[in-house]
Amino acid sequence: MWCCMIGTRVRRCARYMEIMNNQ
Repeated sequence: MWCCMIGTRVRRCARYMEIMNNQ
């Protein structure tokens, strides 16, 4: 979630969250 705080790579953050959820 902290990655979304930046607001620069919101789209990449969504993928990052999906990967973390997959684990």
